[in-house]
Amino acid sequence: MTMIWRFLIILAVIVIGAGTAAATFSVFSGEMKIFPLAFVFIAIPSAALGIPAYLVLESAGRANWITAAIAGFSVGAIIPAVLILPGSAADQASVDGVPTVINGSYTWAGWTQALGFVAGFGLLGVIGGIVFFFAVSRGQGSTEVGLKPTERWRGGALIAAALCVVIAAFTAAEASKDRSCHNPLRDDGDSIAPVASFDLKVGPDQWRRAERIVHDFGTEYDWDTFSDVRPDEDFKWFQMSLCREPGTQIAVQGYAEFGTVSVAVMQPQGGDSWRKPFATLLARVETAWPESVEFQGPTGQAISRPNWAPLARKRAGFLSERTSSHSSATSASGPP
Repeated sequence: MTMIWRFLIILAVIVIGAGTAAATFSVFSGEMKIFPLAFVFIAIPSAALGIPAYLVLESAGRANWITAAIAGFSVGAIIPAVLILPGSAADQASVDGVPTVINGSYTWAGWTQALGFVAGFGLLGVIGGIVFFFAVSRGQGSTEVGLKPTERWRGGALIAAALCVVIAAFTAAEASKDRSCHNPLRDDGDSIAPVASFDLKVGPDQWRRAERIVHDFGTEYDWDTFSDVRPDEDFKWFQMSLCREPGTQIAVQGYAEFGTVSVAVMQPQGGDSWRKPFATLLARVETAWPESVEFQGPTGQAISRPNWAPLARKRAGFLSERTSSHSSATSASGPP
C-alpha cells in the first residue's frame, strides 16, 4: 500500500462523513439548498482537525472506535461552541414565550438551548468519527503487504462514493432551485429590481387582514399564491408571493420593526402586463386603508403617486365629495 493510496482513502472517508452530516443537517432544517454551504462548513474543520487527530492516535496505537468517537465529538462541536458559547449577540430573546436571553446574557433556558445545539453537532461528529474509523481501517489495507483484491475494491468504492458526494454538493443547489414563477431569477439572473412598488404602513396587528386581501385577490384572478404569515410569534414574519406565467411575480414582505408591509412587482420577461393587476391590488389595499399607502423611488425617497396607480374608487369618491363640498361652501360664503 502506498502513502498516496492511504491518503486518498482517509480523504475520501472525511468527504463521505462531511457529506452525510451536511445532508442530515439540511434535511432536518428543511432546506436542501443549504447543503453545499453546510458541506464546506463541515468538511474543512473535519479535514483540518480530524486527519491529524487520527494520525496521532494511530501512531500512538490508540486508534479505536472509542477514541474516534471522542475525536469526532470534539471536531463536530468545536466551531458551534466557539460561535455560541461566548454569549448572545441579541439583547433579548425568547422561544415559545420562554426567555433565553436577558440583557445580552443567557438564561438557564438559553444555556440549555445553546448546549443542546452544540451537543447536536457533536453527536453528528461522533457518528462521523466512528464511521471514519471503521471505513479507514477496512479500506486502506495492510501497510506490510500489497493490497488484496477485496481491499482494493473497498478503497475504490470509498473514493468513488466521495466523488459522488462532492458532485452532489455542488449540484444540490441547482437541482433544488425553485423553477416556478415564484422565483424571478429562475433563468440564472443575478439580481432583479421591481418595476413598481408601494408600502402599506401597518403593523403586525393588521397583517392577517392584509394577508386576506392579498390572498383573495390572488384567488379571484387565478394567481398561484404562497403565504407564510406569523404575526403572533416572537419572531414576527410576513412573506407572501403571487405569480403567474410567463413570470410576473408580486412579492409582499412585512417588517414589524418599521410597521410596514412592502408590496413589489417583478416582471423579468418585460412588458407592462403587470400594470392592471398591480393597480387592482393597490386599489383593494387603499380601500381598506385609505391613508396608509406610500410610494417610494428606486433609492427609497418618497415620491408622488405614479401614473400606473389610479385612485381607489372609495378614496376617489371621498376626495370628489370633499372637493364638491368645499366648492359649495365657497359659493355659499362668497359675495352676493
